Parts: sequence; structure tokens; C-alpha cells
Amino acid sequence: MTRVLVVGPPMHVGGTERHLAQVLPALAARGIEIGLHVLERGGVLEAPLCAAGIAVEGPEPGMGRAWRAAAMVSGLRRRIRATAPDLLHLFLPEPSLLGALAAESVGFRRYLLSRRSLAHYRAAYPGIWAMERVFIRRALGVIGNSEAVLAELLAETGQRARLGLIHNGVAVPALLSPAERRARRARIAVAEEAYLIAVVANLIPYKGHADLIAALGPIAARLPQDWVLALIGRDDGIGAALDALSLRHGLAGRVRRVGARSDAAELLAAADLAVLPTHQEGFSNALVEGMAAGIPTIATAVGGNLDAVEDGVSGLLVPVADPAALGRAILALAASPDDARRLGAAARARVSERFGEAAMLARYEMLYRRAGELGTVPLASILASAAAPHGA
Repeated sequence: MTRVLVVGPPMHVGGTERHLAQVLPALAARGIEIGLHVLERGGVLEAPLCAAGIAVEGPEPGMGRAWRAAAMVSGLRRRIRATAPDLLHLFLPEPSLLGALAAESVGFRRYLLSRRSLAHYRAAYPGIWAMERVFIRRALGVIGNSEAVLAELLAETGQRARLGLIHNGVAVPALLSPAERRARRARIAVAEEAYLIAVVANLIPYKGHADLIAALGPIAARLPQDWVLALIGRDDGIGAALDALSLRHGLAGRVRRVGARSDAAELLAAADLAVLPTHQEGFSNALVEGMAAGIPTIATAVGGNLDAVEDGVSGLLVPVADPAALGRAILALAASPDDARRLGAAARARVSERFGEAAMLARYEMLYRRAGELGTVPLASILASAAAPHGA
């Protein structure tokens, strides 16, 4: 049996966290022995992983950052020695750096990195980039989740054979009945007849929430009378500023901060319009979840959004940080239900054809089952050997 130890962030509600919560139990059910070592215990998504038989370990919550990092490295060193995994798979910058450090310190070189965002963070943390560059060179390979991330990795490494692409994949759900739509909206106190615009993204400056609010201010009176903007995601420090911005634009009562939700995809499926106004993006689970549900979508023309959305065919793409263009796109879809339905249907078909959950899981499974060949066989060849199920 293949043994894989995944190293990742605390399992709170976020894009990578939800991705791991989706992928790891499915791979365990396929006969791969999966363990998870996290930067800090206590995340709300740990319980379903444990229920699936995945051992989750890591430092207990409440430590200072330096003590937590030390505990993470120490605990992971012990776990690598005790379990002797076939592969260590590292996700996100801080867990990846600490995981690689722990692995190298016990002479374990069989680790793989996954980069799930563009590397804008390095401008603020040059020390992290210097360390990351060393571990990228020493790793068996690096997995990107979009063409943009892969292009960035190729420019950094110049080693195409050590790079691979696994897009996020989602299950395509049944379309909601009117009763289901009504019930999901009731969870966040949105009326059945309201025109619901939804954003699923943690409240972080680069996610572009402020651009969306600035876009809605000038067009508010031209939208359907009972419209609501739901911001679904964890507040990472800008919630109060967004509230103040909403007030300045006369949107009090229209903009609702829903908070982090484990049912985010279900709420998104009950919206009339999904928007992702982010300034940078690796590849967004929320974006393809909305598309899979048949929700018309507007996203910024950046990163993995370009992989997911064909402009004018399966959604609309707008320039980054351009509230006026974003406002025009919102008005266009709000004013034309037929166009919105057409885009939503095409988006659903595109996800079914290109971003299905089964194809993604097949690639992860092939990656792990052929872990012994990493470093000698091009990573893209290993991933390409995964049989893509029909309609995946």
C-alpha cells in the first residue's frame, strides 16, 4: 500500500483546506494510506478527515508563532521516522517550508510541493522566497493548479520535467429545485425573490471585495429592486473596512458578511450571480463550484480564472481592479436573464468536461501510486497516464 503524508495548513475553512478535505478521504477510500500533518490543530474540517480514518497530527492551538513552528518541525520529524512514508506532499508556503526543513533534517528527500497561488507574497517576505527556492530545487517536483502557476514555476526553475498540473475538480451537483433554493437562502436570511450576488472568498485585500462594493455603488439603483450581496468567507481583518465602504456607497443593508461557512458551495448554488473579483488567483474552488451549479459567473481576468472561464461563453471576464468594468458586467447579466442562463448552462457543461472531481482524483491517485518514479520520470507523463473518466 502506498503511504503518503500530507503537510498543510490548519484545517479551517479556506480554499486549500476545503480542497484537502475533499481529496484526502476520497484517496483513502481508493486504498492509499493517507496521513495529514497540520501547522496547528483545531480546524473545523478535521472531524470529517478523522472520520474517514485519516490520522491528523500537529501542534496544539494557542502557541506563539515561533513555538508553533518549532513544534511543527519536531513533531513532523518524529512522524516521518515512525511512519516511513513513500512520499511527503507539502501544501502552501509556510507548511511547505517547515515540512521540507523537517524532512531534510532527517535525511528524507522524497517530498513534493504543491503551489496553489501565484507568488505575489514573496515581495513582502523575501526571506521566505530565498528558502523556498532552495527546497523547490531539491524537491522531487512541484504541482501547480493552473496554467498561470505552472508558467510561473517554469520561469523560476527552467525544469519542465519536474512540473505537473492538477486543476481543482468538483462534483457537478443536480440543479436545485425551487424548494431547495428557498431553503438554502433561508440559512442566511435571504428572501426567495431577492437578486442574490454571492462572493465566496475569505476577506483578504487581494480578493477584491472592495472593488466589488465600489462597482455596486453607482449601479445600485439600476439593479433588481430587492438585491443582496453576500460575502461568504472568513474575515482576515478587513471586514470593518468593508462595512465602512458599504456605508459610504449607500449600500447599508445590501451587503451582508456571512462569515466562514462549511456549506459555502451550497449557498453559492442558490445565488443568481457569482462574482470573483480577485487581484490574483491560483485556481479557485469556489469559482468552479458556482459554475458547476449553473450560476452565471463574473471573474477577473487573472491566474487560474483564465483556465476556468471562457469570456462570453461560460462566464464574463473583467480587468483586475476595475470597478467600472465590473459594474457594467453585473448590470449586463442582471438586465438579461436569458444571457445569464446561457452562460450558466455553458459554465456547468465546461466544468463537467474539464474540471470534474473524478479526473482530478485519478491524477492524484496516479501521482501517489507511481511515487517511486518521481525524479526519474517526467511529472507530466505520470499525471497524463491517469485514465480520465468519461465526463470528468
